[in-house]
Amino acid sequence: MCSLAQSGHGRGVRMSAVEQGGLGSDTSERTAPLQTPSNLSSNSVELISAALTEMLADMFALYLKTKNFHWHVSGPHFRDDHRMLDEQGAQILATTDAIAERARKVGGTTIRSIGHISRLQRVLDNDADYVTPLDMLADPVLLPRVVLP
Repeated sequence: MCSLAQSGHGRGVRMSAVEQGGLGSDTSERTAPLQTPSNLSSNSVELISAALTEMLADMFALYLKTKNFHWHVSGPHFRDDHRMLDEQGAQILATTDAIAERARKVGGTTIRSIGHISRLQRVLDNDADYVTPLDMLADPVLLPRVVLP
């Protein structure tokens, strides 16, 4: 619930219910556990939701890494590489809601912020100023896993 308050510049500024001293301003409301019915033990809920949350952090890190490569790819195969990375990014992002909702469905919690993602992710970032297209596509995280018998 938001309302408009006048800023010092005469413009309306949105204020949340918490900022207004309304919903959620009571400390007991902010610290109350989320209640989700589950037949799982509290230990199982904790283990499952922690594993799903860690996987979700990796999916967001992988999504951003894929989009980074998508935005910065160059070279003679630009169009094909650009499209492939865009499609792969969309597929990765499409999985995130199901993972997060599964963690909540079993009675746990999940990702709350970018900082939370950065603390949990196992996928390494690539902040290099320039990565060759071949190195982008050869990144071990982006390559499909082939299991040989």
